[in-house]
Amino acid sequence: MRDKYRLQFSFNDHLLSQFNRSINHKYDSPEEAIQSLISGLPLTYRKHGDVFMILPEKKQVLPKNYILFGQIVEAQSNEALPFSHIFVNNRIIFSDQKGSFSYFSAGDSIFKVNVSHLGYYKIDTVLVAGINHQLYLTPSRIGIGEIVIKDKTTDRSTQIGNKPGTMKINHLIARYLSGNDDNSVFTLLRLMPGILAASEQSNGLIIWGAYEGHSQILLDGFTIWGLKSFNDDIDAVNPLIAKEIEVFKGGYDVTYGDRIGGIVRIAGKSGSTSKPSINLNINNVTLNGMAEVPLWKNSSLLMSFRQTYYNLYNNKNMGIGNSQNQEAITSKSRPNIDYTVFPDYNYRDANLKFTARSDSGELFYISLLGGEDRFKYTINHLGTTRSLFKINSENNYQFGASSFYGRTWKNGNITNFSTSWSSLETDLSDIQQYINNNASSDVIVKHDNLTHNRIAESTARVDNYITINKSHLLEVGIGYEMNDVLLRADSAGINQTNLKTLVSRANGYLQDHLTLSGGIDIKLGFRADYPFNLGQLYLQPRVSTSVNLSESTKFNAAWGIYNQFITKSSVVDDLGNYRYFWTSCNNKDIPVLKAVHWVAGGSYHKNDLTISLEAYFKHTDGMTRFINRNQRFKDLIYKGEGRSYGLDFFIKKRL
Repeated sequence: MRDKYRLQFSFNDHLLSQFNRSINHKYDSPEEAIQSLISGLPLTYRKHGDVFMILPEKKQVLPKNYILFGQIVEAQSNEALPFSHIFVNNRIIFSDQKGSFSYFSAGDSIFKVNVSHLGYYKIDTVLVAGINHQLYLTPSRIGIGEIVIKDKTTDRSTQIGNKPGTMKINHLIARYLSGNDDNSVFTLLRLMPGILAASEQSNGLIIWGAYEGHSQILLDGFTIWGLKSFNDDIDAVNPLIAKEIEVFKGGYDVTYGDRIGGIVRIAGKSGSTSKPSINLNINNVTLNGMAEVPLWKNSSLLMSFRQTYYNLYNNKNMGIGNSQNQEAITSKSRPNIDYTVFPDYNYRDANLKFTARSDSGELFYISLLGGEDRFKYTINHLGTTRSLFKINSENNYQFGASSFYGRTWKNGNITNFSTSWSSLETDLSDIQQYINNNASSDVIVKHDNLTHNRIAESTARVDNYITINKSHLLEVGIGYEMNDVLLRADSAGINQTNLKTLVSRANGYLQDHLTLSGGIDIKLGFRADYPFNLGQLYLQPRVSTSVNLSESTKFNAAWGIYNQFITKSSVVDDLGNYRYFWTSCNNKDIPVLKAVHWVAGGSYHKNDLTISLEAYFKHTDGMTRFINRNQRFKDLIYKGEGRSYGLDFFIKKRL
């Protein structure tokens, strides 16, 4: 070809001598002839001016995708550490409920990893892809002398300002706070900004102005409705089993639903898999104990029990005068009557949890709770002319159960299955008689009122965390919820109210989580709830962002729409007394609750100094109040709306 057509070639003779080709064919151009000669060979050609250069073909090597995944656990007890902060190649991710995490990378199988968790020493290491890593964190022990406090452990109690409207609390610090150990969980929560510290019961939380029943407390995935705890010294959550507390004050993402206020998520301990242990605590209120028993490999059983061991209330002498008594029997004046009130109070609860883990990072647990508080007082007064007999009691029964199975797949994606059931039953009884001893023991005044209210909740859900690439995480989930509400009221043997409703609904969510360069984190999600009794789809879009303005300064913002399909309405009788009961929303008498959250704030972290400033505004529609009138007037239902706004300020300095 070179000699006959006077073409010029440039090639590596040693390279071309490896191939033998024989072709007998006519071509229309030199280019076609050369392409045919090298077809099927690892060769290519380029034409530079009048010179054909035959070159070895360069194979394009595509970057390989690598998945890093593993689990964060405690070094001493093998407890999974949920919601840990993990920096991978200068990008932040979080572990899930079972401590598992995954991260996607293209082109590099080596990862620089920094892991931190409240109350534990950090880990700074290098990991390789393709191995299920178990990362063990060692608890930070802070010693306290017998007389002099060597260090202030409260400096390590809180993590705030990383996400909008969210803070994380290490409950290990609660044991160093003043007060009773039995209410340390809620005492610790009320020290945090945005949670009201007064004018409420010990087991209720008013978060950012939310009304009664608008917020939710979750223990291992099931709802804590709250026992009465009349003396306000006993929480509905045993402090010995609390491991991690995360508070969502507002503006939270689409993975949480069916509440328009705040959400408190408490992760219970799993139990030690290394050695058995017993923890006993006795104070002036309860006897509290917890036992951890390792079973077979990577499995454990945790048991706890609390019980009041004496009557917390003493007998009390009271007096009724004719000018003050609201239950005067006749219009005639009568002398003062002295009588004795005999109170009786009892509180008990128990927790049972079985946990099993696998070497591949799978987690399975079953968590159970049962609790009861009973308060009763009696009056037995035998007078010369009149006698008073009165029994007033209130019994509350709290039950809960949940199961969880989480799996991390080989491609780094995570799937969690969970179910839960919980209920609260309240029985109120008020029996009272005034007897005129001088008139053949005629009963002058008689009250016999009985009320029973029950709220139960059943849930099932599947959550998936799909890693698209190193900066893109897709969260998808579906679920089913059902609430069973019963309200029954009897007076003098006559049924006054018998309301029973069953509210079931399906829900699903889709959330796009983007982590961009420059420290920008964006969550955009949609949640949909479909109550079958209403036949209407409720869409709830939500968006949040966190931006690192500098290494020490962060800006957070969130907006979202929230719906709630059960409500705790207030009831006011004709004497002005308040009480609350659970009922379902039917969009007729009781509208579906709707709230819009706006959250914006910033935080500063540097040199053990933390400053957080956060503003919020919430607008709530669909609130109701029942007014019980006397028999001449019909009962009324008032409907209204609420607005709450405020500014949270938090400063912490470790000295």
